[in-house]
Amino acid sequence: NYSTALTEALEEARQIIEEARVVLRQAGGPEPETEALGGAPADTIVSVARDGDYDLVVVGTRGRGRLGAALLGSVSSTVAARAGRPVLVVGDGD
Repeated sequence: NYSTALTEALEEARQIIEEARVVLRQAGGPEPETEALGGAPADTIVSVARDGDYDLVVVGTRGRGRLGAALLGSVSSTVAARAGRPVLVVGDGD
């Protein structure tokens, strides 16, 4: 069901953000800013990136492969092309 999938996705996102915070603290980096927003992912990220005062936008990939990216579109590619500032795309390591 949609509600369960959303809850699971949000929990996974929280875990990833916490892992990023730990790594940034260990490296002496800044605390990442986080905010949960609704809307089409690429459009929402691009809008926030353009309107905000950010030095870098970091997005991940889901690893769908070429066919999946071609059929479904790629959030990271769209953000990198339209954000108007540097974008770092981080893969899942697979």
